[in-house]
Amino acid sequence: MFRIEYEIITASFDNLESLTEEELRYNFLLGNVMFKTDQDIINMDWEWIPLLDFSLCLYEINKKLSNRESLIQVFEFTESAEIIEFLNTADNLKISPSFSSNNIEIPINEFDSGVRNFYYKIGLLIKEKTANKVVSTALNKYLTFLQA
Repeated sequence: MFRIEYEIITASFDNLESLTEEELRYNFLLGNVMFKTDQDIINMDWEWIPLLDFSLCLYEINKKLSNRESLIQVFEFTESAEIIEFLNTADNLKISPSFSSNNIEIPINEFDSGVRNFYYKIGLLIKEKTANKVVSTALNKYLTFLQA
């Protein structure tokens, strides 16, 4: 079973009304991420992965791969030169990072489930922490997207 685990290292839910698009995407909620199966792990324990942005990007990648709009998607970390390649081969998905020799190969439906679960958890966390608070237009846009 594929899952995406994360650890929050830096989170600030103060001054939400002034958060810009750039701050949301790169500084708002930072942490570590692991892609895990029962046999394999791809560990990204760099402490600076922007979790909201990562969840949104994985959601879009998953949508394109699941709908077979493309057979390959690449996530590029803007904070480094590292990438993760997602290759859809029939009903399986191969996840190959540039920063590790560990690869994960899983059924596409497991990837879909893992990404949706991660996306949902990040969205729920943000909604809980921002409930009854005034938020910026940029954050409100993301909260609306997360509800979709």
